[in-house]
Amino acid sequence: MSDDEALKDRDARLRELGVDQVVDERDVQYMLGTEGEEQEAIVCTLVTYRHPDTMALGDPPPEVELHGLSSGSVRLPEMVRDRPLVLFFGSYT
Repeated sequence: MSDDEALKDRDARLRELGVDQVVDERDVQYMLGTEGEEQEAIVCTLVTYRHPDTMALGDPPPEVELHGLSSGSVRLPEMVRDRPLVLFFGSYT
């Protein structure tokens, strides 16, 4: 299969999944490398939450209020100021 044919096949598979915009090429490999419910969840997440022009590396964090388990809430920009920030999301249930 030529490169052009492979690209057309890939684009056709993405259209079947309802994906019309890809932010990162790694997302394509991730989506197409899965099947069934896992693929559906990945596609839904990437299509819903990945936006190419929302934030860029080095942008200040958005105005978000975070709630801690043992403390009250805090505004995200107040928390980080000029420090790097890494957020880990998980379930505590």
